[in-house]
Amino acid sequence: MEGRQTERTTNQSNEPDFGPVLLVDDEVIDLLLAEKELKAHFGKVTIHMFFNAGDAIGMLKAIKDPAAFPGLIIVDMKLPGMSGEDFLRKLIEIELFNAERCRVMLISAWFSYDEGGQIDQLAKEFPFVSKCLQKPFKAEMLSVN
Repeated sequence: MEGRQTERTTNQSNEPDFGPVLLVDDEVIDLLLAEKELKAHFGKVTIHMFFNAGDAIGMLKAIKDPAAFPGLIIVDMKLPGMSGEDFLRKLIEIELFNAERCRVMLISAWFSYDEGGQIDQLAKEFPFVSKCLQKPFKAEMLSVN
């Protein structure tokens, strides 16, 4: 599934205008549920799916055309190797990343247990993060249109 791109066309009227989507999660079932939810809600959408943040960052760095850069990035906070927080630090170093054009959302199974105010700390450090969602999420919760 690493680097897997999927595309499907349906007759839905709420087709996204944000371009490709990047999903990063180390849990296969969560990736597949998120993919299914996005396609059911938005219809035709290109989704890049990665099990780890390092490979996702590598793909983003390789993009040369700004139009090909994802307009929506959804990343899990708890990832092996490079955490979601570390991913955000690497993301802002990428030349083509534009916080005004790209929505970034965090997902986690643990947000309801936010001991120590981690979400508030992340909001201060990374103001471009527009949402923190509990997994699994519904596409309506993304508010991307």
